Amino acid sequence: MIASILHDMEWVLPLRHEALTPVFTVFTFLGFTEFFFGALPLLYWCWNKESGSRIAILTLISGVLTLFFKDLFQDPRPPAGLAIDGLRPESYGLPGGHTLMAIVFWGGLAVETKKRWILAIAVLMITGISSSRLYLGVHDLEDVLGGAVIGFLLLTAFAFRKRCAPGCCRGLVPSAALFFFPILLILFWPHGDATGKMYLVTGFYVAWLSGRSLERKYLHFVSPTGWNRLGVAIAGIFLLALMAYAFRTVIFSLRVPRVSAPALGGLLIGIASSFVVPWILVKSRLLQRSNS
Repeated sequence: MIASILHDMEWVLPLRHEALTPVFTVFTFLGFTEFFFGALPLLYWCWNKESGSRIAILTLISGVLTLFFKDLFQDPRPPAGLAIDGLRPESYGLPGGHTLMAIVFWGGLAVETKKRWILAIAVLMITGISSSRLYLGVHDLEDVLGGAVIGFLLLTAFAFRKRCAPGCCRGLVPSAALFFFPILLILFWPHGDATGKMYLVTGFYVAWLSGRSLERKYLHFVSPTGWNRLGVAIAGIFLLALMAYAFRTVIFSLRVPRVSAPALGGLLIGIASSFVVPWILVKSRLLQRSNS
């Protein structure tokens, strides 16, 4: 009985309607890696660099854990015939990555801001993104619940970490553990070699931490306010997109091995997001530097 509820997806088909499919398709886009690679830098540049970086680190940790657990469990997705055309990924199902990432990203925003309207948006986004995976037929209920459990555990740990005294969990050992955490996951990958996406996200994560450290040491930009945020957002996204295109072109032209290409791409985009783009924005006076 329980297995039937967790895995039987036939109940989804009668719920589908041509007006609902585009709505759930938009919700599901908000859980893809491409969305987070753009949203995380925007929070960092335009909103609050300290809070934005904390949410970025939490989200990226969640991403590497999602990929690790998927390969550990190797749980198949629902039958391909149930998925809306062109939307079924090739990866395993459990845990549902969209659900897990939505909880830590939008929940992390609610924790950082402590504002009720942000919490309301977070609940809407988490519900919509999680439901979209069921509606589109790419995850079953077990996948979504598994992602939700891991996501809420990570979010709870993040919320308690926020309550710690200043300086808690800082120092050489915690910083090294944070830095090498995804690399250790790759070394102890459950079945065969890590996926290209794992190398991509790990590269981004390692470069983000490195770029954030460089920013603290050399740049010290001040988070913008008011309408200045819009200018920073437009210029930053344009620069990052231009760099991403250039990086991709160079990687392909140099015929970087298939195993190394995702890691290199992640490293380049990560350092561009956390240090290079803010440096250019400071030099162009769109971002200001702290006097202290």
